[in-house]
Amino acid sequence: MQKQLHFLSGVPRSGSTVLAAILNQNPMTHVSTTSGLVHALDGLANTWHSAGLLNQNDPTRTKLAQTMRGMIDAFYEDTDKPVVIDKSRGWPISQIMAAMTQVLNHKPKVIATVRSVPDCAASFVRIEKPSDLDEFMASGQLMDHLRAAYISLQEDYNDSPENYLFVEY
Repeated sequence: MQKQLHFLSGVPRSGSTVLAAILNQNPMTHVSTTSGLVHALDGLANTWHSAGLLNQNDPTRTKLAQTMRGMIDAFYEDTDKPVVIDKSRGWPISQIMAAMTQVLNHKPKVIATVRSVPDCAASFVRIEKPSDLDEFMASGQLMDHLRAAYISLQEDYNDSPENYLFVEY
């Protein structure tokens, strides 16, 4: 792949869609809509693992990394811009970022949009208009999603802070 590949992630309601639209104004840059690439790569890795291909034929995971690279190249084959930014909340997971380091042969770069938890929660409340606010905040699916996104982002940042550029809402 001749293209530079970077990643865009962030917590829900933190401006990643707006940032993607702004970055897409650069004629050298393509930013995907929310992409399924991370899930496709994860599925490939899980298939190789469950089929025993890693232990028998690829103990250093070199062939898996090359296959993942081929999948990325195919995914963005029709994109003629030299910089590709793939958008997904799935990127900031330590295992995925470690795999991307091997696939890309360098540490991946993640642009992550962030916003305060109360502001994100208030945005969800405006959208959902829950009848029971206390229940929504304590155990609502959207709030669980928000918490999980922050935890995932924080854990990977703790492992590899040099991989991140935070953009505050």
